[in-house]
Amino acid sequence: MRKYIITVALALSASSITTQTQAMDAKDLARMCKEDLSGAGMYVVGVVDKWKTDSLAVEGVAKPFMKGTDAYDLLHSSVVGDFCMPGDANVAMAIKFGCDWAAANPDKGDYPAANAVLLGLREKWPCKVGKQP
Repeated sequence: MRKYIITVALALSASSITTQTQAMDAKDLARMCKEDLSGAGMYVVGVVDKWKTDSLAVEGVAKPFMKGTDAYDLLHSSVVGDFCMPGDANVAMAIKFGCDWAAANPDKGDYPAANAVLLGLREKWPCKVGKQP
């Protein structure tokens, strides 16, 4: 079972890397947020949807077999990302946080745009220790 969990984690991680290397970078996202907010919004929603899918997969496959929250938190943080959306979160907030982070960090313009979105969400919605979804 341990091999299965590790295989799933690696597969999810690899799919994230593949998606991100083929996507735009943070400076492109910042420009899109100014020029085409609708397009930027669709991009951010896509990143959030992928995060939710990956999070549910890790939670459904790994969490039942993890002994202790520290190991699960580490796995979730490494594979999915370490932010926790509050219950009152909405799409507009996610778009704003992703766009704001990309615009506020021009020195990180070469980061994949998906990373910029996730970093913006982590900045605004950090998880408390032991509180991964």
